[in-house]
Amino acid sequence: LQGTIQEQAEDLAFYKGIISPEDGEAGLKIRDFAVEPGMEPGQYLIKIVLIQAKDHGRQVSGVVDLSIDGQLAGEGKTLALKDVRQTAETSAAPAFSFRYFQELEESLSLPEGFEPEKINIEVRPKGRSARTIRKSFDWQLSPDGGSAQQ
Repeated sequence: LQGTIQEQAEDLAFYKGIISPEDGEAGLKIRDFAVEPGMEPGQYLIKIVLIQAKDHGRQVSGVVDLSIDGQLAGEGKTLALKDVRQTAETSAAPAFSFRYFQELEESLSLPEGFEPEKINIEVRPKGRSARTIRKSFDWQLSPDGGSAQQ
């Protein structure tokens, strides 16, 4: 019963954040971010939840790009999404199109010996007045699907 109540409280907080965000600002936002371990060493699943707070009168669309900062053989290195993506469409950035929220998932395969430190997310919506969102998160595994820290 406690687990069910907790899950419902989390769901309520999520939807409340879409309708009436804590910061009071309308627009496109990164709501949640998580890194989960994959099936093989060096493989990871990235989960990003985008929301459109307050302003639900129109659909928002665009692309999300990401890069990973880390260390390879003791030197700083940044890996682009196209270099670590596991899907066949390695050149196209993940697209989004929604009115309220959308969850995006990307499977990544990091090179052997690469130690990730940060993940940089860039959300590029389409439109004249669209504002690009750039955020960096510490690389932190979330085996339970929880959010990483900003």
